[in-house]
Amino acid sequence: MGSVCNGGDSNKDEITLDVTEHHKKAKSSSSSKKKDRKSKKSKKEKKQKKSKKEAKGTEAPAEKPIQTNDTIPTETWDDNDFETLLPSKKSFEITTEDKDLKAYTKDSRKKALEVAQDLDNIEWDLKQNKNGVQIYLGKTSGEEIFLRRETEVNADIETTTEYLKDYELRVKLADRIEKVDLVESYDSTSELCYQKMKGNLIFKARDFSFFSKIIDLKNGDRAIIEYSVENDAIPETKAVRAELENLCWLKKISDTETAIIHLIHIFIKGKVPGFAKSMMPKKHLQEFTKLKEIIESGSE
Repeated sequence: MGSVCNGGDSNKDEITLDVTEHHKKAKSSSSSKKKDRKSKKSKKEKKQKKSKKEAKGTEAPAEKPIQTNDTIPTETWDDNDFETLLPSKKSFEITTEDKDLKAYTKDSRKKALEVAQDLDNIEWDLKQNKNGVQIYLGKTSGEEIFLRRETEVNADIETTTEYLKDYELRVKLADRIEKVDLVESYDSTSELCYQKMKGNLIFKARDFSFFSKIIDLKNGDRAIIEYSVENDAIPETKAVRAELENLCWLKKISDTETAIIHLIHIFIKGKVPGFAKSMMPKKHLQEFTKLKEIIESGSE
């Protein structure tokens, strides 16, 4: 009986061991499968990340937003500040085989600005104020003459420009001017001119060689600058070769009204007789008043 019992216990132990080993193997197999799945998952995630990275590198760069008129910076100026109204320096750098014209055009911006600054830099004395015309003398010493003429005309800027550029009319209005010759017309805005002023027993005749340039300003105003230049086409004469820097600033009031500020700066190259200087304001009042009438009537 006992041997039977002992044999049964042995078989039981063997079964138990087999079951235990089976569980261990199952557990080990399960753990291995999990590791394999985890490893595969990790490889898969790495592969996906790599694919995304490569795809990102091959993406086309984002297009920049189209700039609209709302985002384009606008140019600003002050209607009473001549410097802010002038076109850029680059616009005065022209391409031409004529070296004189190229140099004159480039200098015209600088000259116009220099004369315009006299409005603030010179101490002006109002000498005449009649019929809508004002005449000022600048307080200076030496051989310089500063004169300023102002008025308003019932005419547009184009019409006003035509009369101011009429050299025959200039001679007709000013008895002190003997002649103004157009030596060369480079284009519709640029000219080379010669002007001679009459002399008398105590004051020798003066003449000028000058370049004239029309400049359209940013706000619709216009400037006409005249300044002395040296040119072989205008040799010196027996008259004293004086120098000038004149600026006409035509300010648009409306389509039919224009304000004129005419600045005259002359290096007379000699002393101006006192009586001649004292007569200047009255003479210029007469000339400018007559010019105003001619412009507004449309006839000479």
